[in-house]
Amino acid sequence: ATTAARSDHTHGTPSLTSFTAPMLGFKLESLPLYAAATQQNAAAGTMLAILVRPGAITISSLGLWVITAGVTSSGVNGMALYSADGQTLIDQTGDMTAAFGGTGFISGNLSSSHTLADSTNYYLAVLTHFSGTIPRIGSSATFAGNIPAINGNIPSLFLTSQASFPSSFTPGSASKNSAIYWMVGF
Repeated sequence: ATTAARSDHTHGTPSLTSFTAPMLGFKLESLPLYAAATQQNAAAGTMLAILVRPGAITISSLGLWVITAGVTSSGVNGMALYSADGQTLIDQTGDMTAAFGGTGFISGNLSSSHTLADSTNYYLAVLTHFSGTIPRIGSSATFAGNIPAINGNIPSLFLTSQASFPSSFTPGSASKNSAIYWMVGF
């Protein structure tokens, strides 16, 4: 007797959704890589911040995916880690101008390793300054409207007119964003 194959039967071929952060060597990510199907501007002087809840881990580097390279740097270019209330700039990478001037996965080391607490939110942030072509980074599809605050948390926000990473910011006073950028920690 023969048995019909089940409707959920697969042959083990990986799909984009099967790639996980740990498989790629990351301890945290703002959204799954497969969801970063579009690219968004990282406009000069605009700090983009994405809410993450990684669990109890230790990280020493941050990374993201540059799809369009920046041309003609005009200031600070890097990534940072903030407390969820925005009141503490925990750490930031060194200058990443050369990295943002290329394409592909880029990463920068924080000044030291940081142990993140379980059941605690943090913000991953990126800030660039290019006066020619501005970098475009991998992101989720842009939503029709800005992503609202949910249970008092703002998933994606931005601050304009930033010469460098601020030592603190107030998430509720920041502008809500319409995209979530793919950022990682490891």
